[in-house]
Amino acid sequence: MSPLEWYYAGINEWGTDFAVDLGYLFEDYVGRQFATMPDASVEPQVEYHRGKDRMDTTDWFIVFDDVVLLVEAKAGILPVAGRAGDDSLTTMMTRTVGKAIKQINRTHALIKSGAPEVAHIPNNRPILAMVATLDPWYKANSFLGREVLPTCDVPVTVCSARDIEFLAGIGQRTPVGPILTEIVTDPYRSTWSLGIALKPYRLPDDRNPLLDQAWKEYPFN
Repeated sequence: MSPLEWYYAGINEWGTDFAVDLGYLFEDYVGRQFATMPDASVEPQVEYHRGKDRMDTTDWFIVFDDVVLLVEAKAGILPVAGRAGDDSLTTMMTRTVGKAIKQINRTHALIKSGAPEVAHIPNNRPILAMVATLDPWYKANSFLGREVLPTCDVPVTVCSARDIEFLAGIGQRTPVGPILTEIVTDPYRSTWSLGIALKPYRLPDDRNPLLDQAWKEYPFN
């Protein structure tokens, strides 16, 4: 069972309330994955106001020694028609991933302007960005995705929960800041899915502590 099947099973049982709750849980899950990495400092979303408008930064700030990663999590699922490549693909991509990129750009501007709300986030090192999705959005990093999505002000990758789990496994033994920088700033590899781009950096004995912990809790383990 992939997240896709669980998503529609939950919608059928509890309606859109399930999707809302799932979004909050997924956001938390992404932060917990990064928190397992010894060299990562994980800072949560910040609320701020501009005039009468209440706004939020990206969901997470991941601070490494050499780079800051802005992470926005989106649990929206790409429908079957979009997966097959019909016109709904660009619509859904713009609505979900495009919205995340706009939030990344606003957050990046806050950091670079020295806004007091994000004064605890370093602004003296490179900034990368990540849009974390529950299921893979295979075309989001491709040239097609770059044509329909807003321009991101920093190097960005769109990746699934599974990709982040792989990344966290690597991060147990080596810093992932340089790895992400190599991938996301490379004109060629930045168009791949992150899971594929991570393959040269993965070792067979890499373990994800959250997945290991969850597996031990299952009664059939």
